[in-house]
Amino acid sequence: MKFEDLKNELNKMSSSDKDKFIAELRNDCICHECPTYNNCTRKSKELLFCILGKSNCPMDERACLCPRDCSVHQKYDMKLSFYCSRGKETERRAELYTINI
Repeated sequence: MKFEDLKNELNKMSSSDKDKFIAELRNDCICHECPTYNNCTRKSKELLFCILGKSNCPMDERACLCPRDCSVHQKYDMKLSFYCSRGKETERRAELYTINI
């Protein structure tokens, strides 16, 4: 499934179905293994930044495992990195493809 398909499916789901689906994806998430993941994000139990958005914690970008090692990133054909500090895929793709005339 491509990212656009995932986005469309999530938008069609009820809140409870979306919560269940997100909980399943969190199980596959590797954010907690990343060098950028820190004590603040660990304490807050933040994960799945690629879909849920950037952390409220201050971040020091060290390295990002998403493109190389994350099954969620690969399964949904995501293109970006450092979601924890820069924001989720949907927001950042919109910024990348906005044309200012």
